[in-house]
Amino acid sequence: MLVLDRLIGLASPEAALRRAVRLSGQGKVAEAFPLLTRSAKAGIAEAEYRVACCYLEGAGVPASRIEGGRWLQRAAGHGHVEAQTLLGGLCVHGLAGDVNGDRAERLFAEEAAGEPDFAAALKWARLAAEAGSAKAQAVLGYVLTCGPEEMRDLDAAHRWYQRSAASSCPEGCLGYALSLAPRTQDEAGRHEVAEHLRRAAEAELPTAIYLLAALTEQGVGVARDPAVAAQLYCHAAERGQRSAQLRWGLALMEGHDVKQDLVLGESWLRRAAEGVPQAQYMYGRMLADGHGIAADPEAARAWIARAAAAGLREAQVALAEMMVNGRGGPRDTAAALELFEKAAAAGHSGAMFALGALYAGGHDLAEDRMAAQYWFRAAAELGHGQAQLMLGRYLAEGAAGEPNPAEARLWFEQAAAQGIEEAQADLAALHAPALQ
Repeated sequence: MLVLDRLIGLASPEAALRRAVRLSGQGKVAEAFPLLTRSAKAGIAEAEYRVACCYLEGAGVPASRIEGGRWLQRAAGHGHVEAQTLLGGLCVHGLAGDVNGDRAERLFAEEAAGEPDFAAALKWARLAAEAGSAKAQAVLGYVLTCGPEEMRDLDAAHRWYQRSAASSCPEGCLGYALSLAPRTQDEAGRHEVAEHLRRAAEAELPTAIYLLAALTEQGVGVARDPAVAAQLYCHAAERGQRSAQLRWGLALMEGHDVKQDLVLGESWLRRAAEGVPQAQYMYGRMLADGHGIAADPEAARAWIARAAAAGLREAQVALAEMMVNGRGGPRDTAAALELFEKAAAAGHSGAMFALGALYAGGHDLAEDRMAAQYWFRAAAELGHGQAQLMLGRYLAEGAAGEPNPAEARLWFEQAAAQGIEEAQADLAALHAPALQ
């Protein structure tokens, strides 16, 4: 057979390709690869595409994303639609490899994922999409939705997703559901969103399974069934969907619609926390409070710090509170102040209230009544009950200026309406002088 393969390879690139395809179909990929290479070097697009796939999959040759990307680009440039589609998808994820520069250096380069190349993705996905590739249409829809601002065109993305979904492409169904959701206002539209998610979920797309679970839990577009939703969360979690791991872990911890299992629930929460800031924060809070698991303030602070570093406002506030109180680590009022200011600048009323409390004194920070009243007012105007109480007291006492009992009364009334019992006593105290 080896002699036959050599003779075929010498005969013509086309014959070599046909023989390579037959060998590959028989599982003899190592024997097929030299024949594919000869055909690819002759410029046959199908062979170039197959060589690229061999490198990407490590089939018959050591895996190399860089070499795979190089051969994909050659095939795509020769009009091979599947190569254009795959290359577009790899570019979106920064996995196309560096197809430029010195080849000898690239062969030994570490193949870490790079930054997305949306310009290349747009080019290749559009070519394949216009040629009728449903998967490329989904990739193009994604680029037009999530690419750089100057590339975005949500209406065009919606149309490409719709065409892809019409061809039953799972990725197209998912993209179309996400694009359709904010455009629909009635039950029929919500049902259509759920139906497309179901089709994508049946193809085992983890994100679709997770979103279908969320709709099933709330009864949006489908019958409400929390037990089925829990199993869908489990299904998506087992396939690596981080948000689903968080929801499944919480369900197990709390025994919601499933048998409670604190050990397994903590395991899933920890897995989710490896990649989801919200999970890092929630897992940290559980460790801090000892909710269902042994309290561990130091570990709690570390997890909450990760979520805070990712920009999660609730985590920044929680970490700052731990720093102020010296819980789980050293006290650090200066660092806490910086975190509170970040969260407050983003509109977090709890952070504003905390700043007011810090400037009110007693936390290794010089008292500044004007600053305290400023932050109490900022939080109070956003509906923070304790801040309304404290602002009322500052105004009633004239702590940062002239007393203003009339405005103080308004803030005490708002705090009392939120169930702040101390506000009732302060209101009574305001009325007392008038009754004498």
